[in-house]
Amino acid sequence: MNYYNERLKYYNYIYDMNIEPIISNNYLKNLLEVNNKEYYYNHKLIDNKTIENILNNRNINYCYKIKKAVVLNRTYGKLLPSDIILYSNIKDNYFNRNQLIELNIGTPIYIIHISKDKLWYFIKTYNYYCWVKKDDICIVNDNIFNKYLNPKRFIVITDKLYIEKNKFIDIGVKLPLYKKINNNYKVIIPNIYNNIYKDKIININSKYLNEGYVKYNYHNLIVQSLKYLNTPYGWGGMNNGIDCSGFISNIYKVFGILLPRDTSKQQQIVGTTIIDMKQLNFIEKYKQLIKIKKTCIIYFKSHVMLLLGIKNKNIYVIHASSNYKKVIITKLDNKTIDNITSLHIIEF
Repeated sequence: MNYYNERLKYYNYIYDMNIEPIISNNYLKNLLEVNNKEYYYNHKLIDNKTIENILNNRNINYCYKIKKAVVLNRTYGKLLPSDIILYSNIKDNYFNRNQLIELNIGTPIYIIHISKDKLWYFIKTYNYYCWVKKDDICIVNDNIFNKYLNPKRFIVITDKLYIEKNKFIDIGVKLPLYKKINNNYKVIIPNIYNNIYKDKIININSKYLNEGYVKYNYHNLIVQSLKYLNTPYGWGGMNNGIDCSGFISNIYKVFGILLPRDTSKQQQIVGTTIIDMKQLNFIEKYKQLIKIKKTCIIYFKSHVMLLLGIKNKNIYVIHASSNYKKVIITKLDNKTIDNITSLHIIEF
């Protein structure tokens, strides 16, 4: 897994968090740039003054010294330093374009920049750049940063774990292990006291975790994917849901495999066998897929599914579907909203 991840870093599909980033002013400005688009909310065009104020809050000419931090609570990475909801067309009322990614507790990050109102940080994770609320992260020293990045002993969450009523730790989260007592594990999570980082120890039953990474095999991959079944769909993890690429990414993190955030980037990953199906017809695609004896990732334009298996000549997949609004098992020859099958539009 380490070799695989190192290759992803080499090809810049994920970032090496062991190396502190060096960001020039011009590069930072490029990162902070947002394409000029019209955005809508509640079926109305957002006025230019509102967008102008938010863009101004990027503080684009300010020079910030890079710092290390960890995420305190499950939160969201944003396109802009604001909680504003943005839709790309007037009929859309679902895909918030200001929503980019979910960030889980204990995630080590680099703070690259700060907003003008000092309420948002622009940060770098292992697979994304985004804005995050200042109150949801904590600046830490090298030792604490490395404790979450490269813990000597660690657990991986293998089933969604609620630690408070509306506060959960998602599948794939890696946390430092403090102590093991029978079937209970004492695990370290980040906390702050008087605005200073402080370890917090919580007890987690063994049924929610694995000590170290889970062994990567067909059985375990299927087991982990089914734990998301019926989870609500949520673009960028919004509303405590999961989107298609986040679903795939979280499953593979359980095994220590790090993937890019977006499906377009995941399609380019190295170290895997990729069958290019774009030029194949329906029958040829079907023949290629039934040759696969075990599971694999299947990519479409802007979507991704996990192949579960073949039964009675039917190809079954599991995916976080925006059409069904949840993680669901479907047949690959089910009709889409355009009245064609997923098999017709499969690419890889």
